[in-house]
Amino acid sequence: RDQPRSRGLGDVYKRQAYSIKVKDVKESTAAIEKVVEEFEGFISSIEMNNSNYRITNQIVIRVPAGRFDGLMASIEKEALYVNYSRVNAQDVTEEYLDIETRLNTKKQVRDRYVAILRDKAKTVEEVLKAEEAIRVIQEEIESREGRLNYLKNRVSLSTINLEIYQEVPYTPDRGQSTSFWTKLKQSMSNGWTLIVNLVLGLVTIWPLLIIGGLILWRRKWLKQKLFGK
Repeated sequence: RDQPRSRGLGDVYKRQAYSIKVKDVKESTAAIEKVVEEFEGFISSIEMNNSNYRITNQIVIRVPAGRFDGLMASIEKEALYVNYSRVNAQDVTEEYLDIETRLNTKKQVRDRYVAILRDKAKTVEEVLKAEEAIRVIQEEIESREGRLNYLKNRVSLSTINLEIYQEVPYTPDRGQSTSFWTKLKQSMSNGWTLIVNLVLGLVTIWPLLIIGGLILWRRKWLKQKLFGK
């Protein structure tokens, strides 16, 4: 018997990586948020970063598959320059139908065990065996149903990994000026570190220090023994 095709699903999961240069990141971000809402999508994550020469915003957008192309056309209006555009499309029809077929088979097996438990199991051992078989099969069914739901979500919503960036005049690192007290504290910390390292170094060479001290203490005696004077 032919298995039904994925009802209500497009067969392709589409993902696009897109990087564009814009005039103003803040203004373009606001415009993109508005457009995404108009196309019934949503922004799942957003991250802004600043460097010495660029302001960048990384935006992950989920949008209904049927509205993907329209949303992309609207986003392109914000672009001064397209840095790159990569589209990946994955056909999940075969996997969906395979899981759906296996799921139906598992459910039939489960129903047979339920019937055995209800009508034929007489002893405690038979009841326990039937219940264990039902439990194992039910776990497999739930796992496959979870995979189906995941595929439905992927196919029904396309993903856009959007990077928008704005070039700004290069400026050196703008570190905050350090106060006198901060510098003093840092110097004291460095001095203490130096003392600790010195003490540790002396502890490390303690045998040499003892030998050297003994030589200095008994230098006259050693001189007499060695040179006879």
